[in-house]
Amino acid sequence: MYRHVLVPIDLGHAEVGDHILKVAKFLAGTSGKVSVLSVLEPVPGYVANYIPREVSDKSREESRHRLEEKVRTAGLSAEVVLRTGNAANEILEEVRETGCDAVVIGSHRPDYRDYFIGSTAARVVRHATCTVVVERTGPLTPET
Repeated sequence: MYRHVLVPIDLGHAEVGDHILKVAKFLAGTSGKVSVLSVLEPVPGYVANYIPREVSDKSREESRHRLEEKVRTAGLSAEVVLRTGNAANEILEEVRETGCDAVVIGSHRPDYRDYFIGSTAARVVRHATCTVVVERTGPLTPET
């Protein structure tokens, strides 16, 4: 079992997040810690000037609430972290800062675009200093 598992969740693909939380819970066992991370896309400066601060704060709080609800639904006690920036870079920075020993990340099936730009999961696998579990099976069914 792992002592600290990081679970990056893309809130745009919530069903994958539900599944990888279950995988992380299994990998952490009864004594491991789970942290849940969501990376928010930065708003370009030329747009941010027109968005009231309250709107961006509310959006951030809604994201936190959605993550906390996912954690509760999965039956976990986990730290919830929000970061802003490039997803792969922020995940790797969280790995460095926390010293976690495993990352459980969801991934889509690669297609031709991934050969040119690469996916977030692929960049995390290439550059992480810890174990990375890439989960592609999708949401668990009652039989699994």
